[in-house]
Amino acid sequence: IAERLDEQNTKVIAVARSKDKLENLKISNLIPIVADLTNIANIDAVTKDILSENPEFLINAAGTSVAVGDRDTFLKLDYKDLRYVHSLNFEAAFYLSQQICQHWENKGIPGRVVNVSSSITQSTLPKHIAYTTSKYALDGLTKTTALESGPYGIRVNSVHPTVTLTEMAYKVWFEEDRVTPTPEGKELLKRIPLRRFIEVDEVVDLVFFLLSDSAAAIQGQLISIDGGLTC
Repeated sequence: IAERLDEQNTKVIAVARSKDKLENLKISNLIPIVADLTNIANIDAVTKDILSENPEFLINAAGTSVAVGDRDTFLKLDYKDLRYVHSLNFEAAFYLSQQICQHWENKGIPGRVVNVSSSITQSTLPKHIAYTTSKYALDGLTKTTALESGPYGIRVNSVHPTVTLTEMAYKVWFEEDRVTPTPEGKELLKRIPLRRFIEVDEVVDLVFFLLSDSAAAIQGQLISIDGGLTC
């Protein structure tokens, strides 16, 4: 997403825990912010830096999960793992959105928010309870923010991809060769009518549509991009 924005000569403010990840971005007009958003104490400082650049949109795309396995089941998940996943997948998006939307409302700026959720809230999988519940919370944030900020001209929507071919997906859904799906990956592919996972560019295209004027009448929607998983 950041690199596509850069192609359009848009100033990009990117936040990540890893300085290396930011340095690896091929972006000419980048404002990098190294911060751990699972620590709420960092969010005020990050928001201050973001607002100093007068942003017109916010994309909440940070995400993490617990390793697939019994550790992320209803009866086995421990509080530490639950809190960690929720703090990044939901709470960071909540507090960033809250402060930035407040700024937009005060200044009369018709900002746009896109939250990156997951098809898992529309077609649940076993052994992903921390991730699933965090994304349900994010969906609630999308709906409520759209309802309350809409009168100020602020548009809020979310995209719901199934497995998207990112580094995290390769670690969770593929064998070490990065070609062969794991047994869990094979089972999931059987449930997808198109029998494939999603390319990163396909998600980026949808995010850009929602940021554009072509989506001016779309508000509070949870939009699937999942190869038919949720048919």
